[in-house]
Formats: sequence, C-alpha cells, structure tokens
Amino acid sequence: MPIQSLDRLPPVGDKIPQFFVTTLFIFEGSSVSMSLYKTIRTHHHFRMTFGVLNVGELIVMLFYTSIGFLGYLQYGEDTEGTITSSLPASPLYDAVQLVYAVVVLGTYPIILYVPIQVLWNIIKQKVGPIINGNEWNGVKSQGGARLMIIELVFRALLVVATYLLSVVVPQLDLIISLVGAITSSSVAVMIPSILHTVTFWEQNSNRWARIRLLAVNLVLFAIGLTAFTLGIYFSVSDIIDSYRTIEFINETTLPSSSVG
Repeated sequence: MPIQSLDRLPPVGDKIPQFFVTTLFIFEGSSVSMSLYKTIRTHHHFRMTFGVLNVGELIVMLFYTSIGFLGYLQYGEDTEGTITSSLPASPLYDAVQLVYAVVVLGTYPIILYVPIQVLWNIIKQKVGPIINGNEWNGVKSQGGARLMIIELVFRALLVVATYLLSVVVPQLDLIISLVGAITSSSVAVMIPSILHTVTFWEQNSNRWARIRLLAVNLVLFAIGLTAFTLGIYFSVSDIIDSYRTIEFINETTLPSSSVG
C-alpha cells in the first residue's frame, strides 16, 4: 500500500482534545514510577536530568510519536484506534501482530504491578486469617501455599477482566481518551500539584519561593483541569457519535439483508 502524500491526509484539528487526553493516559505512569523509585538502589540516578525517569519518558515519547506519525501517514483516515488493526492480512503483518502480543504479554506484569500490590494486600488481610485458622478440605491449612494459590487466581482474574473489557468495548480508543481525561489529568497533574504545594509550602520560608511554588502548581493545575473538562466533553461526544453511527449503519443494512 503506497504512502499517502501529506496534502491528501485528512485534517486532525477536531481530534486535538482526544489526542491530548490520550497522551496524558500514555504518559501517566506515576504509580509505576513511584514504585520503581521506591525499589531502586540509587535514587539520584532516577531523578537526575538524564536519569531513569527522563530517559524512559523520552524513549516512550519517541516510540509513540514515530508509530503514530508513520501509521497516520500510511493509512490516513482509515487508521484504526490501534495501529495493528489497520494492518492488512499477510504473513508479514501477522508476524508483527504476534510480536506485539508477546510485548504486551511481557509488559503486563509491570502494568498490573501497582494495582496488584494495593488490592492483594487488602484481600490478604481479609482472607489470610481465615485460611490460617481453618482447615481446608480436611487438611490443616498451609497458609503460604493456600495464599499463593488465591493470589495466582486473583492475578488471572485481573488479566481476564481487562481482556473481556477490550473485547466488549468496540471503540477502545474512545474509552482510553475518556479514562485519560478522568484519571490521568487528576492523578498525574492536578493531585500532584496540590500535594506538592502542601508538602513544600512550610519548607519554603522565602516569600518569592512560595510565590513561585504556588504559581507553577497553579499553572499545572489549570492545565490538568482544562484537560479534565475538555477531555470528558469531547470523549463523551465522540462515544455518543460513534454509537449513533453504528445504529445508523445497522438500521440501513438490516432491511436490505432481510429483503435479500
């Protein structure tokens, strides 16, 4: 398939809000970043100018930018929500999708690391005393082994739940933009700006340092609030338009198929 010329590509102006909140969703790795910072041995290597965080974010940005640009340059308005869905059926592209599936399989434990750590500790506090204090199948419970089985089942259920969500939701890209508008703008921008102000306000005795701290965090909070408001509005509008389009297609195709 030949690459489309730049002047023939459709405009993307009306998709800028969706792009913005989707980008927030992509870069919202604060939970994983904080867990990595907690476990890393040399913390200064993490937060330095060319440290783990900045270099990692730069690599992620380059990957997403190049894949998004080249995919849009190739498929134009036919670009799907996930670029692998736009690939034609051929052995080469099937191999690409297989490699992509392997990558997702390898990175899934990292993505679910924080939710599992939070949720499993809550479940373990509830289930642990019951298992350790009772018998299971007539045999005295071995708490560690039983808890490991339950933890593996819990991890598997999380994976199955996210898989079912991706299957059930027809327009996954629109849901991602909505989730990015709600969670990423608040968790990655607004809440950290508030916490940063509260944490370092008393430590900055200098008046101008406090003014600078407040000004920077107010700007960040305003950016997050703008992304939150506009992102929800445009994402919900796109979801409604998408389902209206699906209903219109069904209404126009079903009568003709029944007549035939």
